[in-house]
Amino acid sequence: MTNSRYFKVETVEQFKILKYININFRDNALELELLQDNAIKATDKNGETIVFYYDYDAQKVSSQDYI
Repeated sequence: MTNSRYFKVETVEQFKILKYININFRDNALELELLQDNAIKATDKNGETIVFYYDYDAQKVSSQDYI
């Protein structure tokens, strides 16, 4: 499903990640997939993929390349 206010999350951490994505990316710019309780995989129209995750130690959303 694409990023939008209608994407369903299951945890507070995923909600924080989705909020970050919706602030920093245009609506429907990314295809999203829930990975873990604290992670969402995002793929753009070029097929580039990144994982956004909630970093408990830093108390913020971070990202890493998807392998």
